[in-house]
Amino acid sequence: MNDDLTLLHRYAKDGDEAAFADLVQRHVNLVWGAAQRITGDADQARDIAQIVFCDLARKAKTLPAATVLAGWLHRSASLAALKLLRTNIRRQERETLAMLDPTSDSEPTHRAAQALMPYVDEALASLPEGDRNAVVLRFFGGQNFAQIGATLGATDDAAQKRVSRAVEKLRAHFQHRGINVSQGVIAAGLGIASTHAAPPGAALFLTATAVGSAASAPLITALVAMKTKLILIAAIAATATLALWEHHQIASLQQANARLIQSQSSSDPDPSTASTTGSTTQTATDAPLELARLRAEVRELRATVKKQSAALAIQTQPHPVNSSVLPPEEFPDTPEEAVSGRVINTLKNLGLAARVYATTHAGKLPATFEELGRDGQHSDGSSLEDKFEFLPQPRPLFDTDVDLIIFREKTPRLRANGTYERTYTHVDGAVQRRSSPTPDFSEYEKAGTATDAVVPNAAGRP
Repeated sequence: MNDDLTLLHRYAKDGDEAAFADLVQRHVNLVWGAAQRITGDADQARDIAQIVFCDLARKAKTLPAATVLAGWLHRSASLAALKLLRTNIRRQERETLAMLDPTSDSEPTHRAAQALMPYVDEALASLPEGDRNAVVLRFFGGQNFAQIGATLGATDDAAQKRVSRAVEKLRAHFQHRGINVSQGVIAAGLGIASTHAAPPGAALFLTATAVGSAASAPLITALVAMKTKLILIAAIAATATLALWEHHQIASLQQANARLIQSQSSSDPDPSTASTTGSTTQTATDAPLELARLRAEVRELRATVKKQSAALAIQTQPHPVNSSVLPPEEFPDTPEEAVSGRVINTLKNLGLAARVYATTHAGKLPATFEELGRDGQHSDGSSLEDKFEFLPQPRPLFDTDVDLIIFREKTPRLRANGTYERTYTHVDGAVQRRSSPTPDFSEYEKAGTATDAVVPNAAGRP
């Protein structure tokens, strides 16, 4: 059993809060840093760290003996951060590329590594568990290959090879997204990511919260069970109320129907004494029509009550509690909004790939998909060039032209409300959705088109 699990075992078996505090102090920077890189928000990072360590305290007795705690905590932090973003309908990634300083004298490798920050944790989550554990221990835990080998039950050489293969898998992951970077840039990015630290005092606060939550878990479970029962009782009561109301309405309509039939019968003229006045003729003609109308109302009322009962049953169905399954990618329910979401994600990836390209080409941005190295397919199976294109510009663009447009959808999309939509990526990586009553977006594109002839200076920058 490794040292981390020894401390966790002491807490689980003997309630040793000092041992748990040591664990939190060891790994708080790892958890906090991953949460803050994904959400881009310090307050949300605090909440996620609190969730992760509370979860660790509750599961202390059930974690397998072979668990690598650093890897488990990083994955838990990544999943919790992604779940929080999706719950708050924050599908668009942070435009962190705009934070890069174009006038900085830092090396291209450092700038490319900085550009990877919003995507480091997503890439790590794509690795197999063993590879992810090795990378986390090496770059975030600061362990040498001997220590990594001891933790993973392997030799020094095997640990070194595993880390090297894992970094190569990260490079392939980024390349698949159109981001061509070297292993050196990825290693630099992991080194930058490992410097993200939690604020002072966070470990003490998280320890107290996690230990307290583990102690109150049985009470929370009881409250959740009680809430579920109350929901079911409310559903049954509401359904019974709807049934009584339906019965009352149908009975009323049936009584009205009976009175109408009786009135019709009593008003039928006797052939020997019938009057030929207009009033008697009108009554005999209107009665069947009124009867048909009332019967139609009864059918409509029954259909309405059936729909309302079904909707209430769905709304009052209890939701699962403490699910560890990450929900699927949450685009809006309508097909056209799902298409918009996929378009935005693709254009964001293209914008990032273009920024990374500029770091190795003196700030100059690509002008074709061939230069960008993107020959893949869109998420619906079509070619990228069928869906997207570079906005024609009168001169080469540089990463300092932050307000200009580099990519756009090839064809505006007609929405269900009759308007047209087109999505654009600016040089700084920002993605903009534009709507128009016509498929003409020339005014917006004119504002994002270069009008001046800029000549790069001796350093290759405009």
